[in-house]
Amino acid sequence: MIGVVQAFAPHYARARVLFLEAAAIAGLASEPHVLPHTGLHGETLATDVALDGATDASRLLLITSGSRGVDAVMGSGVQVFALHDQEWRDKARNAGVAVLYVHALDPWAFSWQQPSPDAAWVGTTLRTLLRQHAQHARHVTWIDLRTGTGEPGWATRTPLGPQNDTLALVRAECPHAAATGLLLESGAHPQSEQNNTDAWKGQTISQARQTLFQAVDRLSA
Repeated sequence: MIGVVQAFAPHYARARVLFLEAAAIAGLASEPHVLPHTGLHGETLATDVALDGATDASRLLLITSGSRGVDAVMGSGVQVFALHDQEWRDKARNAGVAVLYVHALDPWAFSWQQPSPDAAWVGTTLRTLLRQHAQHARHVTWIDLRTGTGEPGWATRTPLGPQNDTLALVRAECPHAAATGLLLESGAHPQSEQNNTDAWKGQTISQARQTLFQAVDRLSA
């Protein structure tokens, strides 16, 4: 088990390393979808994906982070911690629920902390992933990990729009499945001083674990 504080990274480049390391430690293969741009520090930009569970599972929990980029620190930390959390992974596996982790849906915005110039990337990538990984699912629950309202202007620039728009995309790509969606928000923008503390990170993980366990219970009911 990784410590709560250690699951959170100060920037995209480190967050990606932590996610890939966590997936490897969990024995999962990671699948990079590389953006044709470089990051703030010259790093490769990619939406990385890891599937924990059977490829033909009838129940799929889709966990995304970084759909708005700017608040991806929160979602990335939750995903990294979850991959190290054996109790959580055992719970999902024993319930017959496959978990698809999608890290940094908008890696450009995560790295540069600015709205992405490639507005189509998020939607196109998510559609591709659903076609690859959700075609056997009969029940799909999607959880988007993000903070509150973020900075002014970000809410209106979210490539996938409001929660219902994203859920509509999931339903459109998985017409054979019963689909539900959850928006897990944790406090305000994580880069403000009062929300980039150990206490904020601990509260975020606690809230996220409760939501994830509840989602598996719902899927397996």
